[in-house]
Amino acid sequence: MGMSFSVVYVGDAIDPSQVNVSANSIFVIAPNSPANIALWQEQIRSCVDAPKFLLLTGVRSERLGRLQDDVIRTQMFPMLPSEIMRSIGILSGLVPDDEPVKPITRVEDLTQDQLERRGTKKLLVVEDNEINQIVIQKQLELLGYSAEVAQNGSEALILIQKQNYDVVLTDCHMPVMDGFEMSRKIREFEASEGLKRVPIIAITANALKGDADKCFAAGMDDYIAKPIEVKKLDAKLNGFLDS
Repeated sequence: MGMSFSVVYVGDAIDPSQVNVSANSIFVIAPNSPANIALWQEQIRSCVDAPKFLLLTGVRSERLGRLQDDVIRTQMFPMLPSEIMRSIGILSGLVPDDEPVKPITRVEDLTQDQLERRGTKKLLVVEDNEINQIVIQKQLELLGYSAEVAQNGSEALILIQKQNYDVVLTDCHMPVMDGFEMSRKIREFEASEGLKRVPIIAITANALKGDADKCFAAGMDDYIAKPIEVKKLDAKLNGFLDS
């Protein structure tokens, strides 16, 4: 695999002259604050055509593997050269991505056992719009799940500090506390209390690459675009729940 590398040291912002590279270049981003990582990705996307990103992390609880079509996250401590090279190969299209993809469950094919197991899962929906609350609750009911609802990130944070949830589905833009700040605070709370990481799925009205970058940088694990399709929602939940 013939490749050339260059190293760039940056502060809070990237000088476009530092990333004067060709389209489809791969950027390996060392661990830093979530805000800086999201900012760097946004700036790189604005001046490079179709960039790819390999994010290195020292946080064991963070989701690893392919986050988006053009973003892979892998561990830095310990750093496995084979995993780094494999990730670069996947991003460059030279190595097939053989991660298994869970099949999408058809609602009409759910067995009674599946419905019972799904009924035991605790989901939290964080959404300020009443119509959207009703829609997603109905969609979850079709899939055999039930969910509590919080009006904003602040309410959700109080609930999460009192009880455990299997998945959190959150809007990104809300009054009082938005989904990004809520996710950061949840991760801080989990780290301080030594708790297991709860999967957080963003519900975004604008599934652009930049928005997705911000979701992952804030500590979210995945995202789904509005309007939500039931089967896509089922596929996302299947990625985190054994149901």
